[in-house]
Amino acid sequence: MIPKQQLFTLLFSFCIIVTGKSAFSQKAPCKILHSLLTYEDARKTFHLDKYRDAPIIFIDVNGYFTNCKLDSAYGRNVDITTDSSFMQISNCSNFIIKSVTKKRNKYTVEIYHRHREAYGFIIFRQKKDDFFITDFSIGNF
Repeated sequence: MIPKQQLFTLLFSFCIIVTGKSAFSQKAPCKILHSLLTYEDARKTFHLDKYRDAPIIFIDVNGYFTNCKLDSAYGRNVDITTDSSFMQISNCSNFIIKSVTKKRNKYTVEIYHRHREAYGFIIFRQKKDDFFITDFSIGNF
């Protein structure tokens, strides 16, 4: 028979593992990235309409957007990769997706743009099948 304290510790550890696993395997809606790419402040901040010879690359190591396909934005191709080697490249078109969390009908995307050394959070509100940016907090730290 397992002592009560060890049983509690074992059960607690199991819950942490299961909860952590489900959080990392959660997929985010593709429309979030589309909403970000069409947001005027994002275009201005990240110069999305410049550097037309380079594709816009979202580096998504945790795989939140692995099933997403985006055609183009501002005449530039848009790619999503899970290859972490892109994180070391300081390119004007690379965006690192650090995390995606969901609370009710709001998604928070933590993003880092290495070339501009810009880091921040973008909060999206879901209304039916559309996503609207309610907070675009990006800065250089």
